[in-house]
Amino acid sequence: MTPLFFNIGGGEIVVLLLVMLLLFGPKQAIDVARKTGKVLGDVKKATQSIKDEIMKEDEEIKSMDKKETQQTTTT
Repeated sequence: MTPLFFNIGGGEIVVLLLVMLLLFGPKQAIDVARKTGKVLGDVKKATQSIKDEIMKEDEEIKSMDKKETQQTTTT
């Protein structure tokens, strides 16, 4: 499984959070974090949906190939 933060360590996350706090202030920082989390969740769901659709199509193609192979061997 690929890491979500691309190998960012704990220290880097703390620095990013402090910068965010300085840029937005404490009240807006919470809203920004909430919205960021929601967007990341939506992206994850969309990515999983696309992945599931690709896997489904791949299985359908494999089953069609299998049926074609069986038909050619029986005739």
